[in-house]
Amino acid sequence: IGSIVVLDSKSGDILAMASRPNFDQDNVGDHLESNDKELYNKAIQISFPPGSVFKIVVAAALLENNIISLEDKLFCEGFEMLGTTMIKCNTYESGGHGELTFEQAFSKSCNSAFIQGAQELGGERLIEMAKKFGIGEKTGIKISEEVGGILPTEDYVKGAGIGNVAIGQGTVEVTPLQVARFTNVIANDGIDVGVGLVKAIIDENGKILTEFNDREIKRVISSDTSNKIKKMMSMVVEEGTG
Repeated sequence: IGSIVVLDSKSGDILAMASRPNFDQDNVGDHLESNDKELYNKAIQISFPPGSVFKIVVAAALLENNIISLEDKLFCEGFEMLGTTMIKCNTYESGGHGELTFEQAFSKSCNSAFIQGAQELGGERLIEMAKKFGIGEKTGIKISEEVGGILPTEDYVKGAGIGNVAIGQGTVEVTPLQVARFTNVIANDGIDVGVGLVKAIIDENGKILTEFNDREIKRVISSDTSNKIKKMMSMVVEEGTG
């Protein structure tokens, strides 16, 4: 069960948006009771916990607020305790990552490092950055069925919830199209060009009847921060968990 979204990075135009499994148009009734949600466009109609891809947003908030630098050292012992709640890292069974830089923590998707960073950052600034990236609101592609995802409340992130949100779990949910949009902010040097599905409606003679050019283009993070995150995203594939 899933979805694939492909954007033109510079324009934000949606080049492809697929949702699977699909439904048999000749036998729609067969899918009404299905758990696979074939009748939903999973790119825009269902939101999911983003998981570690949300660490892009957390990293942006930490760097923009000068909480951390790429070379800063952190320590992972395989888990973090938030009150009585234990949140494990992917190295829990082996005793943790040990000492590592923030750059390495990103590439290895270290939960402990991101929880530590989010605690220092604070829930309010984390939610503020998530809003800047368009999380918690519709993308504006003018499909009425689109959902806006879910942002955690400020009360949730005041306690142990900050640890869950730091790793893309808990009460934060996004659609695949929202993920495509906020990763495209990184690709565009920190600028959100929005997303669009239809450029214009034209008649049979080629005359433009309606043109859709009302997307707001805005800077979300600095070019410096986006370049640092680009570097770390490359490291995920070259030497990390990707």
